Amino acid sequence: FIKSWSHYHFNPLNHGVIIISSIKSWSHYYSNPLNHGIIIISSIKSWSHYYSNPLNHGIIIISIIKSWSHYHFNPLNHGSLSFQSIKSWSHYHSNPLNHGVIIISSIKSWSHYHFNPLNHGVIIIPIH
Repeated sequence: FIKSWSHYHFNPLNHGVIIISSIKSWSHYYSNPLNHGIIIISSIKSWSHYYSNPLNHGIIIISIIKSWSHYHFNPLNHGSLSFQSIKSWSHYHSNPLNHGVIIISSIKSWSHYHFNPLNHGVIIIPIH
């Protein structure tokens, strides 16, 4: 998907996509204006770590959400995006709780992304 910032800006189809792999640390994040607005995932360790630093606020947490029950059980989780609990588009649409959740695994490529209107507005993250 996204290989580098030059690759990101060179192709208009990439615009608006959240980049994760190219961000190494907070210092790297703030040292480059192009990084601003990018969601950081790897640097967040836990909720306490999240709230202890104002720089973390507004960051989307992924790894600490285990399931929908875990998501809804703790108010701190509300507003966080869950990934692993979504299996497919049919699974996504069959459950109202899934609505509004960003889907990752079901996007295979840019052509696949643009070919299906259901994909539009979905955030793409490189799956390794």
